Amino acid sequence: MDRPNKAHTFITAAIMTMALLITLLVSQTTWHALEEYRSASDSAVAGEISIHLVRASGTQALERGFTSGVLASRTLPDAQLVEIIQQLRQSGDEHQKKAFALAQKFIEKHPDDFALKVGLQHEVDAENSLREARKLVDRQFNGERQLITPQEWFNEMTYMIGHNKHFRDALSSSVLEAPIVSRPYWTIRHWAWRISENAGRERGTLAINVAGNSPLSRDTLEQLNGFRAIVEHELEMLSSTKMESSVDGRLVRAIEEMEALFFEEYETTRGSVYAAGDTGDYPLSRDQWLATATTAINSILNVSEVSSQIIHEVVISTRESKLLITKLYLLLLGFTIVLVVLAIRKVKQSAKALVQSKEFAEKTAEVLETEVNERRYLEQSLRSSQEGFRSLVMQNPTGIVVVNSVGEGLFSNLAAQKMLKRTEEQFKTEGIQIPLLIGCQREVNIICADGSQGKAEARISETVWNDSPSTLILLNDISERKAAQNEIEHISYHDALTGLPNRLLFSDRVKHAVARAKRDKTMLALLFVDIDDFKVINDTLGSAVGDELLRQVASRLSDCVREEDTVARMGGDEYAILLESVKHLDHVKAVSEKIETTSSGQFDISDHKQHLSVCIGSSVFPVDTEDPDTLIRQAHAAMFHAKEEGRGKTRSYIEDMSLRFSLRLQLENRLRKAVENEEFVLHYQPQVNLHDNRIIGVEALLRWQCPERGLVYPVEFVSTLEETGLIVSVGRWVLHTACSQNKRWQDAGLDHITMAVNVSPIQFSSHQMTDTIIEVLAETGLPPCSLELEITENALMNHPAHCAFMLRELKVLGVNTSIDDFGTGYSSLSYLKRFPVSKLKIDRSFISDLPHDANDASITKAILGLGNSLQLDVLAEGVETKAQLKFLKKHGCEEVQGYYFSRPIPADELTILLEKQSSESVVI
Repeated sequence: MDRPNKAHTFITAAIMTMALLITLLVSQTTWHALEEYRSASDSAVAGEISIHLVRASGTQALERGFTSGVLASRTLPDAQLVEIIQQLRQSGDEHQKKAFALAQKFIEKHPDDFALKVGLQHEVDAENSLREARKLVDRQFNGERQLITPQEWFNEMTYMIGHNKHFRDALSSSVLEAPIVSRPYWTIRHWAWRISENAGRERGTLAINVAGNSPLSRDTLEQLNGFRAIVEHELEMLSSTKMESSVDGRLVRAIEEMEALFFEEYETTRGSVYAAGDTGDYPLSRDQWLATATTAINSILNVSEVSSQIIHEVVISTRESKLLITKLYLLLLGFTIVLVVLAIRKVKQSAKALVQSKEFAEKTAEVLETEVNERRYLEQSLRSSQEGFRSLVMQNPTGIVVVNSVGEGLFSNLAAQKMLKRTEEQFKTEGIQIPLLIGCQREVNIICADGSQGKAEARISETVWNDSPSTLILLNDISERKAAQNEIEHISYHDALTGLPNRLLFSDRVKHAVARAKRDKTMLALLFVDIDDFKVINDTLGSAVGDELLRQVASRLSDCVREEDTVARMGGDEYAILLESVKHLDHVKAVSEKIETTSSGQFDISDHKQHLSVCIGSSVFPVDTEDPDTLIRQAHAAMFHAKEEGRGKTRSYIEDMSLRFSLRLQLENRLRKAVENEEFVLHYQPQVNLHDNRIIGVEALLRWQCPERGLVYPVEFVSTLEETGLIVSVGRWVLHTACSQNKRWQDAGLDHITMAVNVSPIQFSSHQMTDTIIEVLAETGLPPCSLELEITENALMNHPAHCAFMLRELKVLGVNTSIDDFGTGYSSLSYLKRFPVSKLKIDRSFISDLPHDANDASITKAILGLGNSLQLDVLAEGVETKAQLKFLKKHGCEEVQGYYFSRPIPADELTILLEKQSSESVVI
């Protein structure tokens, strides 16, 4: 009875295990459905928050425009207008309050989402700031003196609306997972917000001028054109969506209504306002302009409202479907549990009956089994004596072949037949074509019947077959193992991207080549090739374009050398070339020139056309050294010095290069340590207005407070920061530190000045530059108008289209820009007039010999005239003498900077100067 009990237990346990697995599977599916429902619920709440923020931003934009117009008119508003403004405030605050309440609960459910916490805190800070600004407006409406200017009010409201936008973006990127069908409507709502916000800024700006009957200044026109460019671009994108068949009909109608209002009455009225902008004699009143513009902008907000409603409907529909699915899965789980319980009970009953039947059958079969087993044993013993050996040998995975003394095949198993692709009959007639060395174990080449080849490990020994002396051959196929070894060896010694030899294989080939050159008494040369500005190309166009460019350069370099020469990729954008059997140094020069010519051609990569230049360094055996490793280091040092001299340079190794290269590596390592230890400091040099000799700005200048060398100036380390990429992190630190310092001066009640910060070309080419500036200004609280970014002339002209776009974005932000070192590059005036810069800085090289050098005097006067004609401020750098100052004053220069007034000084010393200026009205 012991065996039936075990069987009964086993069957029951198996059925219960299966039931448990089914229950767990259904439970897991139900849990996943619950998670999807929670996610859909979160999406619904996030969508509701976004709707309230969009509506709050719309009413705040109206409040911004109406209030700006009232403040600009400098007259007390009538009661009806005040009531309209109060209603707008109440409506916007109500939506803002609902959004804050929902967002607070939402963040409590997602406590680890740092972006949402920061976004909400910024929202609260902006609302507090807006509340204080409204108090000033109300006091001014009640007849008090001017407490807040129209522009300050306009900026405060724009700041609040911008934070609403950033918080919505944080919701959509960090939390909200909208269904695929609603994603186009998120984009459409984003376009609509961009149109309404920039049109709203245009409305408020024009309302200020219409209310004050003020002509439109050049700066105002540039700002308005920036708003208008964004509006027209987004209108074009928005209008194109209504042609798509999948767009909701409500949205199409809203877009058509918006186009009718926007392109008819509003466009006509707007054109008349711009036409009167030169004189300030506007054909309509402030209220008429605000009413017309508000009607058009409300049609845009209606598009945003319709998009939000569609998104909300999709999210709610998704949530309801997820809820329904969750309920169904819960019912399924309960039903499954009931079925499992019933099934287990039924299985127990059936298993018990089965075990009882099995007990009887086993007893009956035991007698028969004994007889059958005895008969089988006798038959099996007989067969095994005949077939045991053959069965064992035929199924053995090792190939087994037996041949007679003359090489004719006597036997082959299946493994041997499969390995050599021969039948048993072919083995008997053809034998096997390998040397038969008795007692040998070695690797042999095998040739299959179809002509293919492979590798095998063969063991050969003597045997007896059918009472005759024979030879036994055991074969193990090692073809795949050998192929894998060869592949691993190739990967170890070749570059995965280009297929060229890598640094390890190249070093090995150089060692062997040096040995041959010593034996044959010949020369060889090493060339190191580096692509100029590859990092900029890679960062700007993407790694896919960069990889394809590296492959094409590798192909062109291979075409420049002989078959017996070696081209290798050493890493990054560095290549190395080994030229063997060099008979004359002119051969090295000819190859270098060929590489330079070939590499400077046009590269077509996807939709990009790129022109390159390369720097080349060379060393020659045995002229420079006889040591292979030293030869490689010398060629690399020569390439490094070619790069130091500029783009497209070629240099041969000379004796002191290795030392200079070693010093360069030491400096790079020390700078990395300086970044970690925060050893950098800022000094500030005043910028003075010559009309009243007052400080109007300062330039932040980077210094390295090195513990070993003392104070180190940028000329010694900035280029290294740029080459290593450290300039990005150091540049952000400079920007943050300078803005924080200027904010502390402003908070101390000192004169408001502009903080000028130099921007590296690498920083300016980055797509994150604008985001970095926005983050720093938000973190420090410095107004954008108090920051000025200095970009060198050459940096602007390297990528003029990208730079023009970046400068326009900075202009919209309110950040000033200036062209540094002006006159030392090759500016195109057609680009210069399109760059929205505010200042030109004359390079100190043109100031140092004034007024005695006639050429410098002519250039300086020309730059001053150019700045005046383009309505740009001009600042002269490096002013050190009274004669220089007198010359600049005489020819209309208004701003100067240099040792004549002050050297660059620490922040505490400059604070003393600013305090003196604030108290005495005279600084220098």
